[in-house]
Amino acid sequence: MNPFLIWLQRHLENPNLGVGDCLVRIMAGLLLTALAIDESIGSWGYVGLMTLVTGTTWVCPAYKVFGLSTAPRLRLQ
Repeated sequence: MNPFLIWLQRHLENPNLGVGDCLVRIMAGLLLTALAIDESIGSWGYVGLMTLVTGTTWVCPAYKVFGLSTAPRLRLQ
């Protein structure tokens, strides 16, 4: 199996973004990407693609590096 797919599957099993964080990232990503395509802002607007990916996969690599998480913790009873 492809090493990238193994890495991706492992990270998608442990999301570190909460619902609100994901929604904000998706909306910001759509807005930035649309403005970049429309050439209303510079090419830096394509950073919106990265926020779209992190919002749709529920995983932020930077959060993993710093040990942060906005995902709710599951409580086992």
